[in-house]
Amino acid sequence: MAGSNEIKVTAEQITRKKEELTQENARLKELIQNLQTQNDNLSAMWEGEAKADYTKIVRDACTQFNNFGKQIDNYCRVLGDIAENYKRAEQENEQIAARR
Repeated sequence: MAGSNEIKVTAEQITRKKEELTQENARLKELIQNLQTQNDNLSAMWEGEAKADYTKIVRDACTQFNNFGKQIDNYCRVLGDIAENYKRAEQENEQIAARR
């Protein structure tokens, strides 16, 4: 149909994208951990208000990044559910078609 907006996707494509996103999220978590470690190492080298301010900024940022990572985890779970439901619906449709 000309001009219609169609989305064509397979369960395998959804699963593949979910796996890619899961891997990227794991990388994000590693980077957050590295940032926290570097912050801890750096904070051991200095004192004063600048240290406290910088440490708070990094910790707040890490909290936000961690929350973002949790949202990505949730999104990946939903993608997995979508892929499974799609596969199940396709199998049911094939079974119905085979009976006709």
